[in-house]
Amino acid sequence: MKVPAIIFSRMGSSRLPGKALRHIAGEPLIKRVIDRVSKVKNLSTIVVATSNSKTDDRLTQYIQSLNIEVFRGAAHDVLNRAVSCASYLGVDKFVRINGDSPFIDPELLEKGIEMWTDPSLDLISNVFPRTYPVGMSVEIIKTDSLKKIMGLAADSCDSEHVTRFFYKNPEKFKILNFESGRSELRKVRLAVDTEEDLERIDWLFKEFGGLINFEMAAEKSSLWSGVE
Repeated sequence: MKVPAIIFSRMGSSRLPGKALRHIAGEPLIKRVIDRVSKVKNLSTIVVATSNSKTDDRLTQYIQSLNIEVFRGAAHDVLNRAVSCASYLGVDKFVRINGDSPFIDPELLEKGIEMWTDPSLDLISNVFPRTYPVGMSVEIIKTDSLKKIMGLAADSCDSEHVTRFFYKNPEKFKILNFESGRSELRKVRLAVDTEEDLERIDWLFKEFGGLINFEMAAEKSSLWSGVE
């Protein structure tokens, strides 16, 4: 089975403005994410879903220069952007990727996709409960289930955080979760959300290269002192 990957990214981060194009070991964050996702064997395509805000024009131009398709939608209603992008692609399910996850593990994504053998599933996840580092989230989502959430979600946080409603109301959905077997890994941050995150992950890439897996990245992350 092949499914598309939709990477969600925009420039308007309040804690780290412009982070999508901030550099990690010489390459923009969004390119680091795309490079990792491109290694997944069972994807039909990769699309970056950004906003229709003018602040994302530069990001759009950069992604297009990489020959990656861009979809533009609502800036803050990410749930709407996700449904609109999936509908534009005409797909019944997709892999959701956060654009702040430069260490996203292709093998984990492949594992999640291969687990989708039951057509009645709404969501495959590895964060319910989380036993992988932040920045290693795997979510394969049924498009119709996401459309259903649009009609049910009343909280603005559910519109900003695409899958939050699933996890708040698990009795309404069929969710298949897989775990790492190492619950302590959930405390490790391998996503870029702050200046400190950016510095730490820049150090990890420079010291150990971009091909390390999540276990090695988690282990080496604990060595970071903030000083090269």
